[in-house]
Amino acid sequence: MSLSIYHLEKKYVNSKFILDIPKIEIKEGEFVAILGHNGAGKSTLLQCINRIIEPAKGEIIFYGEPIHTARGKRLKKIRTKIGMVFSKHNFISHTNIKTNVLYGRLGQISFFKGLFGLYSAKEISEAERLLKLFGLGEYIDKKSEKLSDGQMKLVSIFRTLIQNPKLLLADEPNESLDPNATEIVMDYFRELNRQKALTCIVNLHSPQLAKNYATSVIGMKEGRIIFDGTPEDLTKETEDYIYKKEEAANANEKK
Repeated sequence: MSLSIYHLEKKYVNSKFILDIPKIEIKEGEFVAILGHNGAGKSTLLQCINRIIEPAKGEIIFYGEPIHTARGKRLKKIRTKIGMVFSKHNFISHTNIKTNVLYGRLGQISFFKGLFGLYSAKEISEAERLLKLFGLGEYIDKKSEKLSDGQMKLVSIFRTLIQNPKLLLADEPNESLDPNATEIVMDYFRELNRQKALTCIVNLHSPQLAKNYATSVIGMKEGRIIFDGTPEDLTKETEDYIYKKEEAANANEKK
């Protein structure tokens, strides 16, 4: 297994569960879409996997390595193999676009090289290739004020991809992106997933995107898994059940 999760729990101070997940097992090369309304626990789950958030209990095993007990250098080494795309772009405004992308290599080069920006020609070439591939070639040496929110989101995605991870965790990667940019990014994720066996776990709000790209789908509600199956098994009734709470809240707001 690429990733195994057992008895994962996280609670609020009032003891209400944010996460209560008995088991998730993901094989290498799977493309998993996680669906659920805001507050369902999707983001918390991804951040527990790479220990940005500490779970209350549970086991998280990544290619045989126990992430949940790793500390210090061991945890840092594991994290270099796990790429994280956050829902917000996390753009570093004081530097240029290319350097923003290259920051994704910091965990895999020496402190001295990172401090002085001594990236290899191969790393620089890959950063420039990604920017040009997604239509941002003209901005390579420019700073953030030249970019839209969507373009900054793309740069943050490239920063994760240049890390060359074995596991990609993407929290609503299409946020701030128009439909065309969303399709381009999701197509690229799928290409990496298929050609390099990159295991992808992607939080989405769109069941249709899940059906178009995922090999398996997890539905979450109130921190629990309420659906785990193939895109073909994701019926309209199941979609309605996953999003029922959000739809009810939206209906009440309109009254």
